[in-house]
Amino acid sequence: MANPLHLHNLLKGGNSVWNTWREENPSLRPDLSGADLQGVDLRQMNLTGSNLQGVNLCDANLTETYLFGANMMGANLCRVNCEGAHLIGANLTDACLVQANCSHAILILAYLTRADCHEANFQYADLRAINFRKSHVVKAQFQGADLRNADFGGANVTDAQLQRADLTGIELDGANLGRTTVK
Repeated sequence: MANPLHLHNLLKGGNSVWNTWREENPSLRPDLSGADLQGVDLRQMNLTGSNLQGVNLCDANLTETYLFGANMMGANLCRVNCEGAHLIGANLTDACLVQANCSHAILILAYLTRADCHEANFQYADLRAINFRKSHVVKAQFQGADLRNADFGGANVTDAQLQRADLTGIELDGANLGRTTVK
């Protein structure tokens, strides 16, 4: 359950107040778990290391938001705008990213194990060493993405678009690549 003070600071002050509060409390790990943040504008906020487990971020704006190492397990990010967001090392295991816009985002070493990324947009994103193991990435867009050393083991990658993506060292053991476009 979300810490009421953390939730209040997030929703009432805007990104400048929130980011100042974070700078003043650098060791604090905000707990926003289970919060309903559907449609909320969180762009450019510093949510580094936050507990966002089970949070509803459907239709939220996370453009250029800092989510380094955030725990987003089981979060609902359907139709979220994460364009240019920084999710390095974030844990999105079992998260829903259906129709999410993650273009130009940085998800290096992120965990999207068993995530539902149906029709998600990862165009030109930095996805080096990302873990999509057993994920559902049907009809996802990866054009121009950096997928070096990504792990798609056991994932359903049917109808995905991988044109101009860097696939060096990619793991596809047991992945379903039906009708996926690579050229």
